[in-house]
Amino acid sequence: MSLSGPNIVPQEQASSYALELDHLQCLLQKQLVLIQRGDWGNFETLSKEIDAVIARIIKTGIVKSDEFKKRREKLQQIYHQLCLTVATQKDAVGKELGRIRKGKKVLKTYSGNI
Repeated sequence: MSLSGPNIVPQEQASSYALELDHLQCLLQKQLVLIQRGDWGNFETLSKEIDAVIARIIKTGIVKSDEFKKRREKLQQIYHQLCLTVATQKDAVGKELGRIRKGKKVLKTYSGNI
C-alpha cells in the first residue's frame, strides 16, 4: 500500500507525517553538529536536503496536521539554536579574516622595506 495514495487511513497518514517530521528534526540536529565543528561544506550539502524535506512537508500539508502542531516548538527551538550557532561561527570567521588581513598588511610593509 502506498503512503501517498488516496486510500491512506488517518493513522497511516499520521505515521507518515511523524516519519517525515522525525527526518527533518534529525537533519537539523545533524546540521547543528556540522556547524559546531566548522564543517561548512557538509553543512551546505545538508541544507539542500533539508530544503527538499521542507518542500515535501509543505506540499503534503503536514504543516496543517496535529502532528506538526505537536512538534512545532521543538523544531523552532532547534532552528533557533542553529541560527545562533551560524551567527557565532560567522562572527568568529569574520574576526579571523580581519587578523589575516592585518597580518598580510604587516608582511607587505616589511617586504617593501627590505
